[in-house]
Amino acid sequence: AMPGGSHTPVAVVGAGGFIGSALCRSLESGGGTVVRLTRQTPVLRADGRLDARLEEASTIFWAAARINPTIAAEHPELVEEDLNDFSTFLDVLHDARPTTRVVLLSSGGTVYGSASRPPH
Repeated sequence: AMPGGSHTPVAVVGAGGFIGSALCRSLESGGGTVVRLTRQTPVLRADGRLDARLEEASTIFWAAARINPTIAAEHPELVEEDLNDFSTFLDVLHDARPTTRVVLLSSGGTVYGSASRPPH
């Protein structure tokens, strides 16, 4: 079942990525309305407020990241940037729409890692 019912839109932040795009396809194939947010259509406007398309979203799926484990190991400052982006978003969302549900998705980058033989 769609979170919030099939007529209530949900949003996917990171809709252009591997997990986000798959989630959008799945939600839409179930008849849901999905607001897709990408780097080109960010969740926060330039003035720091929520994108207006989130006004009706019952659930926001966060699948946005710039990093994977290899990048994180080589550039820990990027981990901090991702965490700051998510934290800022949560603060703004809480002030604007405190009842909106947020689902944080992460693969841990394992889908991008090299194949290994069991035991993993």
